[in-house]
Amino acid sequence: MTSCRRITSVVALSLAAGMPTSAQETAFEPCREVACILALEWTPPALDRRYGNPAEFEDRLLGHLRGAGYAFVRGEASDRGALTFELRPRMVKTMCDRVAGTETAMNCQAIGEVRIAVHNVGPASNMRLSLVIRGQCGASEMMDVARMSEYVAAMIGHEFLAREKGSRPSSRC
Repeated sequence: MTSCRRITSVVALSLAAGMPTSAQETAFEPCREVACILALEWTPPALDRRYGNPAEFEDRLLGHLRGAGYAFVRGEASDRGALTFELRPRMVKTMCDRVAGTETAMNCQAIGEVRIAVHNVGPASNMRLSLVIRGQCGASEMMDVARMSEYVAAMIGHEFLAREKGSRPSSRC
C-alpha cells in the first residue's frame, strides 16, 4: 500500500512540474508581449570613413533588438503609457588610424557613448532607470556603428529586459 502511494506521489509531482502555475502564466516580460518605444534623441552626423554611417545606428539597433525577440517601435520620449527607452548617443572625435601612429589625424567620429533613460516603468518593477554604454572597445579603439548597435542592443537586453542575468555582453571589437 505504501509503495502505491509513493508511485502516485511521484506521478503527481511529475505532472505538476510540467504544468504552468498561475504565477508563470501571468508573468509579464517587458517588450515581448507589448511593444516598447525606442526614442533616439539626436541628429546623426555624416558618414565617417572609418566608423561607418551613424544614420544607420537606429535601424541596426532595432534589427538587433527584434532579432533577440523583443518588440520595439520608433517613437517619441513623450509617448505616454508605453515603456520607453530614450537613447542619447554622443559622438566623439577620434583617430582615424587602425594601427597606432600611422595616421594620427583626429578627424574621424565614432559614437563615444549612449545614455539610456527608461520612462514609464511600473512601480513594482526592479528595472534600472538609466544606463551609460561606452563605445570604447580597447585601450584606444572605438566601436564602429555596426558593432556599437549590436553592443547597445545586447546591453539593453542584459541590463533592462532579461529575466535571468547571464554574463555581461562583451565590449570587444
